[in-house]
Amino acid sequence: MMKKIRVAIIGGGWFGHYHLDNLLLMEEVEVVAMATRRIETLQDAKQKVPQIHLYSSQEELLKQENSLDALVVALPPHAHGNIERLAANKKIHLYVEKPLGIDAKTIKENVEVIRESGILCSVGYQTRYNSICQIIKDSIAHMKVGAVSGIWNGVMPPPLWWRDNSSSGGQLHEQATHIVDLLRYFFGDITSVYSAGSQGLMKAVPHYNTQDMSISIFTFASGLISSIQCGCFVDEKTGVSDIGFSIYGDTTQIDYVWDEKATIKQKAGEQTYFFGNTFHYTALSAFIKAVQTGDGSLILSNYQDAYKTFLATYAASISLERNKVVYLDELV
Repeated sequence: MMKKIRVAIIGGGWFGHYHLDNLLLMEEVEVVAMATRRIETLQDAKQKVPQIHLYSSQEELLKQENSLDALVVALPPHAHGNIERLAANKKIHLYVEKPLGIDAKTIKENVEVIRESGILCSVGYQTRYNSICQIIKDSIAHMKVGAVSGIWNGVMPPPLWWRDNSSSGGQLHEQATHIVDLLRYFFGDITSVYSAGSQGLMKAVPHYNTQDMSISIFTFASGLISSIQCGCFVDEKTGVSDIGFSIYGDTTQIDYVWDEKATIKQKAGEQTYFFGNTFHYTALSAFIKAVQTGDGSLILSNYQDAYKTFLATYAASISLERNKVVYLDELV
C-alpha cells in the first residue's frame, strides 16, 4: 500500500475551500496544513480536518512543514510568483491555479526554477481532463478547420481584486484563459494577438478599471485564426451568460457549451455529449496520482505549457494598451 500524499493548501478563497473539499474525498491524501489570512476559512478547515496545521503566513507554512509532498496554490493572479519558487526549491510538487500570475518576468523565472527542481507541477486548466476533448481532438484531425470563435460573456465576479486590472490582468487573462488554453490544446502554439476593448457599460459598479468588453484575434503557428469575445457586463439577476467556443471545418462544426455539452454536427446528423463541471476533481486527482507514481504524463497542463497560455493572454493585454498586434516571440 502506497503512503498517503501529504498536501498543504495556500489560499483561502472560494477555490482554496473547493480544493480542500475535493482533497478530502481522496483516500490517498492527507491534508496537513493550510495558510490564508481568512480567519473564517481557517476555522472551517479546522472543523473539517481537526488535525490540520493552520497558518496566516504562506512563508511560515513552508518553513514549518518539513514533510510535505505537494502544495496546492489557490491565489489571485497578483499573489502568485514567490510561493511557487519557494516550494520548488524545497522539492515540493505543485498544483497551481490559473493564471500563473501577472508579472511576465517572475513567471519566466519560475519556469526555469521549476524545471531545474525536477518537481511535478500541474496547472488548473481542468477542462483538458474532459474526455470529450479527446473526441474533439480526434474530430479535428479528420477535417480542415477554417475558423474558430470563442466567447466568455458573463457577470463580473464579486472579488474586488477581479475588477482591478493590476490585480487580475483582465477578464481574458483571468477567466477566458480557459478558452485560450483549450484552443492551444487543440491547435498548438499561438504566435500573435490583436485586441480591442471598451469600458463604461457598468455604471453601477464602483472602482473597476478592467475592460468590460473585448475582442481578441489570435493567430496560430499553423495559420489558423481564432476570435475570442469577452464581456463581464451581464446583469447577475436578469442577464444570460454565454460561454464556450465553436470550431468550423470543411465537413464538421463543433459547438462547445462550457460545463454543459458539446455537439458535433455534420450534414448526415449530429451527436451531442452532455457533461457537468466535474473536472476540477479529475485534474487534482490526476496530479495526486502523478505524485504517487512519478508519472508526469498524467498531468495534461504543466507549468512550462501553461506559460505559453500565459504569454498569449498577457500579449492580449499589451495589445489593448498599445493598440497594435503583439508577437509572442517578442515577449520571451
